[in-house]
Amino acid sequence: MNFSLVASNIVQSNITSRVEVIVNCKPTTERTNVSVGITDTSGIRFSSIIIAFPLPQYVLEYEDGTKTKGMTDTLTWNSVNNFTIHFNKSDAKPRDYGLYYHRINNVFGNTLIYVNVFPQRIPDSPKSIEVICDVKHARVKWRSSFNGGDPQTFTAFAINGQRETHSQPLPDKGQNQIHQTFLENLQPSLTYVFYVSARNSHGNSSSDMKSCAMLKETSDLTGVVAGSVGGSLALVIGIVAIVVIVHRRYTCNISFAKRNKKNAREDATYTHISERENTEARNVYDALARNESEKQYETILMKEHEGSIEKEYESLAKSEEIDKDMLSETKGSKKELNRQSKGHSEEYTNTTY
Repeated sequence: MNFSLVASNIVQSNITSRVEVIVNCKPTTERTNVSVGITDTSGIRFSSIIIAFPLPQYVLEYEDGTKTKGMTDTLTWNSVNNFTIHFNKSDAKPRDYGLYYHRINNVFGNTLIYVNVFPQRIPDSPKSIEVICDVKHARVKWRSSFNGGDPQTFTAFAINGQRETHSQPLPDKGQNQIHQTFLENLQPSLTYVFYVSARNSHGNSSSDMKSCAMLKETSDLTGVVAGSVGGSLALVIGIVAIVVIVHRRYTCNISFAKRNKKNAREDATYTHISERENTEARNVYDALARNESEKQYETILMKEHEGSIEKEYESLAKSEEIDKDMLSETKGSKKELNRQSKGHSEEYTNTTY
């Protein structure tokens, strides 16, 4: 384990020194049980990762405590306190099947790893299967078991009568691990039986079966009806909102009351009297208007008559002046002058009348 030490003072800052700290510990490992499946031609091969310091010592023994024969081993340094120990035997025989003890120790302690060597076989059955159904697909979950000493794959199945649906093969993630997959294109409202199969080169094994009913599919007609109802509801809400807005802006109060016959008659009489008074007033106005027009006409006639009288007067004045002139010129004829004056006087009198 490495540590970095940083120091500083007023003269210089951030002086770094790297220090490696090694912790003494006894040997430890993640797996204390190892299973090795073999065939007549595959041999025995396995390895273990060990953490220890100082360097540990190790040995592989049979179950009875005797040392193995024909087994080779190597140790690889991964770091100062991390190691990998490999074992290999190329020509395994049936007598090599059984339980082995892998002992590891140093001055701080020891650890023991159990190694089971056996002929490869079909995998153990998957366990803890769970199924969740939807309308047209289902999710299947399970926990893996021992692979029989040979790599295995998993396949999920769904059966309804004579119809079978299965998933694509799923690789193994290790023993006792949770796996899941999906089955598609299933029929709504039907009940299926589900199971998971584990397979390796030696055969296959199946999990327990689980039944699950698919959900019902919502029909297109239901969707159309729901859409229509939703649209109609939205339209009604819109109309109500418009009416409320208009009502707030323009308020109209309409009320109904029982009609009173007596009041109706009084209203009718009042209306008749009002109409008669209006008619009489209109007649009086028309008469006054006509009288006013006649007066204006008489005034115009009087003005015209006065104008004609003035003209006559002016003509008479002119005639009188002419007579005077003529009289002055003819002083010896008095009789003729009197006759002319009498004629003019008669004409003047008739005109004024």
